[in-house]
Amino acid sequence: MFMNSKGFTLVEVLAMLVVLGIIVGITVPNVTGILGNQKTNMIIESADDMISSAKTEVSTNDGIKLPQNNSCILLTLAKIDKNSDIKATPEGEAYDRNNSFVLIKKNNKQYEYHVRLIAKRDNGKYYGIKDATESQLSDKNLDYIAEFSSSEITTTISKGTTSIYFSSGDKFKTLCSSGVATVVSS
Repeated sequence: MFMNSKGFTLVEVLAMLVVLGIIVGITVPNVTGILGNQKTNMIIESADDMISSAKTEVSTNDGIKLPQNNSCILLTLAKIDKNSDIKATPEGEAYDRNNSFVLIKKNNKQYEYHVRLIAKRDNGKYYGIKDATESQLSDKNLDYIAEFSSSEITTTISKGTTSIYFSSGDKFKTLCSSGVATVVSS
């Protein structure tokens, strides 16, 4: 008698499932990591775009006076991104256009550029960059991209504000003389 050899045995099917499980176990974490890195790179790119836009705005707008030693000027995202090119996080949350900003400080003979790029999430927390320097962005230092509570954003900027007084919990207070920055309005 001949056996019908037109199918797979139970052992062959189980072996195939084990091999597929191993392949999925290896590829899924790699794909997830790649997607996470891509989201981080998009936020860094948006922050870089903010600094570039701020530099362009300062160099082309005669009405903007660069800060003197140890003083600061602040340009909001609404001011430097007039075409709304920097819109949302990779998850789709809109960036806060008034409380996301580039702070320019003169330190001796050089200008330092600091960026805050934040979006408010549905859970009430903020996500993005609380404070990063231009060099941190170019180093792709990921430590400053995080989710944080509203109590960590202690300074808010209202439309029409001419000066901002950073509160004691805000890192920007230590950057600017007397914790004050001049807000460049539109």
